[in-house]
Amino acid sequence: MHTHFARTGASLLIICSALTLSCAQATARTPPPLDAGIAGCYRLSEGAWRTDSLANSFYAMRTVPTEIKLLPSRLTGWDQLQSDSLPLLTIEIRNKNAISSSPFTFWARSRKSDGVHVGRVLPFAGVAMELLPSGSNLQGVLTAFTDSPMPNSTDHVSFPLTLERIECW
Repeated sequence: MHTHFARTGASLLIICSALTLSCAQATARTPPPLDAGIAGCYRLSEGAWRTDSLANSFYAMRTVPTEIKLLPSRLTGWDQLQSDSLPLLTIEIRNKNAISSSPFTFWARSRKSDGVHVGRVLPFAGVAMELLPSGSNLQGVLTAFTDSPMPNSTDHVSFPLTLERIECW
């Protein structure tokens, strides 16, 4: 049996089988560059996530920044965990509410969707966001999590979230 695939990143795959003498065409999406239309400054919408007692048991939500800047530049110091096809990109914060460091250190193409993942490299507990473009904004979920939940308790809690695009500082 012979199966032929177009080169990696091609927009059309052609699969042919010598046994059935038939060919099928399947469209494979080539995702746009990660920073295409996404890099920029955003304000996190307020919501129940900020004061929820379960979310705050995983992570002090007051330390989550109110504004972030998603930069198109590659995160330095983490070369072992990234590649040209899946780079980790830099984040800056303008921290109006936070008391300590930001829970967000990078953004990257999501492995779960066509959107982006915003989080911290190698976390054991914390906060992460899975976001999809929605007009000029980003929408998705903010998840507070831990890798060591209390007995008979959940290891995460998620909330809907909108990141409103704002003028960059």
